[in-house]
Amino acid sequence: GMEKQAPAMRALIDGSMPPEQIHEELEASQKETAERIFRGFGEMVLHAPSQEATRMRRFLQELSREHKGEEATTPEAFGRLYLNCINYAGDNPDTEFAKAFLALDDEWKATLPHEEVE
Repeated sequence: GMEKQAPAMRALIDGSMPPEQIHEELEASQKETAERIFRGFGEMVLHAPSQEATRMRRFLQELSREHKGEEATTPEAFGRLYLNCINYAGDNPDTEFAKAFLALDDEWKATLPHEEVE
């Protein structure tokens, strides 16, 4: 991520680029980083072979249909849904949603190879 930000950071220091362009380049770099993170989590959810992963996929798919009116089809979509659930559950730990999601997440994470679990 930092190598893509380097030209904008240099331009910020030496004044060789207008501030708006620097801001746009930094935002684009952050967006790319976020998409890589979404894709990484989505790949884990989509390709894990366990029954727990299948339950997680069904849970996320149901959320996508319920809230977006469409199926999640890409790793990025699954990753975004998954991380949004993590954030919501973290902010609202006493909700039924959080309890159900976190229980499912714990079951799924227990099936992952240890180097993949955060």
